[in-house]
Amino acid sequence: MRYAFVEVLNIHNTMNLNNIQIRETATSDFSHIMEVEKLAFGYDKEAELVAELLADNSTKPIVSLLAFYKDEPIGHILFTRAYFNEQQQQPMMHILAPLAVKPEYQRQELNKPEHWRNEESDR
Repeated sequence: MRYAFVEVLNIHNTMNLNNIQIRETATSDFSHIMEVEKLAFGYDKEAELVAELLADNSTKPIVSLLAFYKDEPIGHILFTRAYFNEQQQQPMMHILAPLAVKPEYQRQELNKPEHWRNEESDR
């Protein structure tokens, strides 16, 4: 699956959103995910939460995406399955937790969830 941004945005520096690659994560991406989470929040708490969510079978199916700029992992977004308590029928719901962008790439529109999309769902 190929992931991309909703639209090309005007950025007031040298970063070009056309050069950002977004893809679904694999098990081998774990160290990249942890690096992005720790740097984005400045501490380990969010990274530990993400590690727990990725390992928890009750959160599946998940949507976990990594953004790369010039082959450097710069952002991670995670949607995990959510449930209503004590309901027989459970609609398919996902919650966003968290959205992480390395500090040097923040405030450049990358940290807005609406800019991440699955191109195949637009067809």
